[in-house]
Amino acid sequence: MDKKIESIINQLSSLFETVATSSVLFQNLNISFAELRTLLFIIKSNTCVMSDLTGFFKIAPSTATGIIDRLVDYGYISRERSKNDRRKVILEATEKAINFRQNHQNLRMKEMSKIFNSLSSEKRDDLIKALHQVNEILRETSLCNTNKPVK
Repeated sequence: MDKKIESIINQLSSLFETVATSSVLFQNLNISFAELRTLLFIIKSNTCVMSDLTGFFKIAPSTATGIIDRLVDYGYISRERSKNDRRKVILEATEKAINFRQNHQNLRMKEMSKIFNSLSSEKRDDLIKALHQVNEILRETSLCNTNKPVK
């Protein structure tokens, strides 16, 4: 692999991990990173079933159940059995979860703005152009099919 591409991938991975686990973003949340990722997945999906979680995150059903149990206890997720198939558990975000997501996004935007404001205007423009190109490539490839709805 090209060393520059490897460096880009490593830098992006580090950036995503740092932002995702930032103490500023998590200091008052009382929610784990796994719970947050799961919650955001369910919100984005509107509704999903346990097999969607286990497949997407590549986790064991028992792990998903533990995460969902906690999210239900926090009041972020409702869980109901499917009327058509009693084996299926349908998960849906509550109003509390939607409000949580909005508050988390606002905090994340505020913190990321501080970071990106430290870059020169020219560097920010270059970054926007590069990220736009990457997103266009992702939309055109099988790596990211944004038109495919989550089950």
